[in-house]
This record gives sequence, C-alpha cells and structure tokens, in this order.
Amino acid sequence: MAFILIAAMAAFVFVRLGFWQLDRHGEARERNAAREAQLDGPPVPLGALLARTGPDVSADDLEWHRVLLAGRWDFAGEVLIRNRMQNGRPGVHVVTPFRTGPDADELAVLVLRGWLPAPDAMNPGPIPAPGTPAKRIESIVGVIRPSRDGAGFPVLPAGEGEDARLSFAAIDVAAIEAEVPDSVSYAPFFVQLLPERDDTTVAMQGPVPVALPEPGNGPHLAYAVQWFAFALIALIGTAAYVSSRRETGGPGRRET
Repeated sequence: MAFILIAAMAAFVFVRLGFWQLDRHGEARERNAAREAQLDGPPVPLGALLARTGPDVSADDLEWHRVLLAGRWDFAGEVLIRNRMQNGRPGVHVVTPFRTGPDADELAVLVLRGWLPAPDAMNPGPIPAPGTPAKRIESIVGVIRPSRDGAGFPVLPAGEGEDARLSFAAIDVAAIEAEVPDSVSYAPFFVQLLPERDDTTVAMQGPVPVALPEPGNGPHLAYAVQWFAFALIALIGTAAYVSSRRETGGPGRRET
C-alpha cells in the first residue's frame, strides 16, 4: 500500500512539473510575440521613448524596441568585442559611441556597428568608418539591447597605431565607460544596427551588421512531455506491479 501511495504522489508531482513547463512555454511565446511586435513597429526617437517609459524603466524592459538616434559618431571611444564568430569565421564586434542630444554630446549610446574578421579573434586590422564625417549630424536606426553587466572583463589592448583599440569580452556598458578615455555619460544599454534587406554591399563598406539572435521558445515543451511521460510510467508501472502481485498471490503465497 505504501508503494502505491508513493507512486501516486510521484505521478502527481510529475504532472505538476509538466504543467509548470507548459506555463513557461506559454510565457516564452508571449515574450517572442511582444518582441516581434516591437521589431515590426516604427522606430521611436530615443528621447520620446525614454519619456514614454519613465525614468525607472530598466534596459531589459526596453529590449527589442526600435529606436531612432540623431547625433554623431565618437570614434575616439570606439572599442572591440573579441571572440565573435560569424559564419564559422573568427572576428570582433565593433562598438562605437554615438553622441545624442541637442548639441550631439549630452548622452552617448554605444552602438554595435557590426562584425569584422580577425584571424586571432581580437585584431581585425583597419576598421572602416561610416561614410559620413565624424562631426556631421546624422540619424541611425537600431534595436535596443541590454548591457552585459560584469561580463566585459578582462580588458585587453588590440591593434596598433591608429587602429589601436581596447577589447572587451562582452558589451558591458559600465566597464566600457570606466575604461575609455574622455568618456561621456552612457545610456545603460546599447543599440544594435541590423542588416538591411537585399543589401549585398554592406560587407565592402564597413563592419557587417550582426543579425539578432533567434528567439526560440526554449526546451520547455519538450520538458513538459518528459514530465508527463514520467507520470504515465509511474502509474502504469505501479498498476502492472500490483496486477502481477495479485496474480502470484502476493509475497506470502507458497507453491505446493
């Protein structure tokens, strides 16, 4: 009897875990639907977006919003993110501050411009700049991504001469702001430029824009199926065991 009770309790727990995984699967689908809705929406000027969301909003809450930045590039603060693979090739991500505001220098937003090949995954050689002069005011559109706080270290030098840059392990806004000389106040997130559709010349013009990671729903549905299978095995196994014990007369029966 105790064996049956234990099996029933285990099956109950397995079923509860299965429904928990189904709930997580549903949450992942809702997040992905919200992400796609934000990516399909029109870009919002950064000032308007921050005013609309309020001062206490986190970078995670702003993720996947398409944002419009007006300002100028600050190549003096440009850094590299090492060990970035693309299509099986080692390289780096090029991250350049973009100064925004009425005078183009009130706030800086780190912009992931794209990927460049580097045989050692840290030294890409000459880094092409955008086609506009550094002091020219221009507008760019990208997607807000959260900072990898605490993941930027160690900071290592890369390149030589005019191509010398600091390299980081990840886009860690606080670490970059602390290490880059003459840094301005940075937004607590970065903006990722995206590949333009049907654009086959971008690789010759500069860093190759990096595609956003595929959303995916995670393994929760598969885990739910596994937990339900465990519950079914526990019930069927217990029923088979009880049936076999009845057929043999239980442990106390003697053969004559």
